[in-house]
Amino acid sequence: MLTTNEPNVEFTWALGADTFLDLASGKWRRTDEVFELVGHRMVVFKRLFEGTDLGKGKINDGKKYEQDHDKLLRESAEKWSKLDEDGNPTIRIVSIPSLTDASSSTVRKTSDEIKLQELLTDDVLSFVKEKKMYSFSDSNISNE
Repeated sequence: MLTTNEPNVEFTWALGADTFLDLASGKWRRTDEVFELVGHRMVVFKRLFEGTDLGKGKINDGKKYEQDHDKLLRESAEKWSKLDEDGNPTIRIVSIPSLTDASSSTVRKTSDEIKLQELLTDDVLSFVKEKKMYSFSDSNISNE
């Protein structure tokens, strides 16, 4: 294990907001152990919704969704964060502008190739289809 091989290194885990919320809400197995593994040190990247489908109002009441999402993110970070030796929270939320509307959650949930062509490069879409990932897996195809 990485922490065993590098006992003098303090690791920080960088992850997206949706993944962090899944982890913090207990959707992951052994959630407590995951937080302990990195000493509760995490950088959570939150997409800014400006310019995305959400920011353009394509989702009903996009502003309220964003506010609710931000509140849940802050509350989850406060619940799981510890204070470092300088008194700063160990979980930091960083807002970044979204380069595209693509998110791993969106890609996993859709089998609409036209939408996926808008979100992914040709090479990535080919790889996903070739490896039968996400909605292209045999189990999903046989259920359609």
